[in-house]
Amino acid sequence: AMNGPLAFVRTADDHVLPVALLGLGPDPGAPPHNLFVDANGRWRGRYVPAALRAYPFTMGKAAGPADAAAAGAPASAPAPVLCAYFDSGLIGEQGTLPLFDEAGKPAEALGKVLAFLQAVHAGENHTRSVCAVLTALELLVPWPVTLQVAAGQRQVNGLLHVDEHRLNALPDTGWAQLRQVGGLAMIYAQLQSEQMLPGFLQAATAPHEAPPRDRATPANLDFLQEDHLDFSSLLD
Repeated sequence: AMNGPLAFVRTADDHVLPVALLGLGPDPGAPPHNLFVDANGRWRGRYVPAALRAYPFTMGKAAGPADAAAAGAPASAPAPVLCAYFDSGLIGEQGTLPLFDEAGKPAEALGKVLAFLQAVHAGENHTRSVCAVLTALELLVPWPVTLQVAAGQRQVNGLLHVDEHRLNALPDTGWAQLRQVGGLAMIYAQLQSEQMLPGFLQAATAPHEAPPRDRATPANLDFLQEDHLDFSSLLD
């Protein structure tokens, strides 16, 4: 919320999830420019998303037992499993940092990655629960964003945001639901982040000239805090 505007979008399966705005194409058909990536492809934001910090690892889902489904048993939720992008060039037989010990169990470094991604996975589930309550309380409304481009004004559709008037008009039962699910922090973070929209739009619609690769702005890593894990050793 302190790095750029946050919004909500409706997914293909009709769920609502929060997103961070990273860039907007200046004109229809023009390739979008990610304001948070420099000419060398490195992340520039002070806050680095968990997906980038954990790369080349991610959390996937294992398929449920096929025989249970065939027998008509209720399908259980897919179990989260640790996955890796083996074509990233960061994992190989000649690596210096072992992923497993001699007993075949995760080594210390991989254990930290797994614990981190398990925490992220739990956070994603909590986020879905919060968004379900926001949707049920009808607090999310369309957020029309207007871009000023060379050809005039262009509307960006598909974004949602919290309606502060509806929030303030909630009955006590609605506020109790929000407190119970822990949704107030997400609400106020989204509302606060809207103050960054004017500067974001100005940067997004400005003519983009990529700096020479040897002069690209390096990523700012001052975001690190106690609850952030440094996986730079995995890249050696």
